[in-house]
Amino acid sequence: MKVLFVCQGNAGRSVAAEYFYNRLSKNMAESAGTIPKAEHKAGLPPGENVVRCMRSGFGIDISSSRRTQLTKRMVDGADRIVVMLEKRQYKTMPAYLAGSKKAVFWDTDDMYGVSDLKTRRVLKQIQGKVKKLVRETG
Repeated sequence: MKVLFVCQGNAGRSVAAEYFYNRLSKNMAESAGTIPKAEHKAGLPPGENVVRCMRSGFGIDISSSRRTQLTKRMVDGADRIVVMLEKRQYKTMPAYLAGSKKAVFWDTDDMYGVSDLKTRRVLKQIQGKVKKLVRETG
């Protein structure tokens, strides 16, 4: 089973979920973002607060990860897609993702520009959801 985690910028939520999933599952996951805004540009590392909190709170170094732009090929190649967007961010979803029967939606707060305390809370929430997903998918 191949899982695809998607958020808006691939700078926090989806990349954290990818790393949690790949550590806990025998299956593979990848992550991507729906928009390539300047601060979310593909090829850049994840957000500094997310890198710092993943390292200090979970012992996971995601600093070598690079942001990836979502493509139709990624959606087509996934067995399950987890979309982590706030409702206000749904407009950034391409039609090929919004209409996918493989997609499930997790209401997960964005970590862009928030405190480390809030970032850790969101990461803990994501970790819990990923653990449940791993129990379902192996």
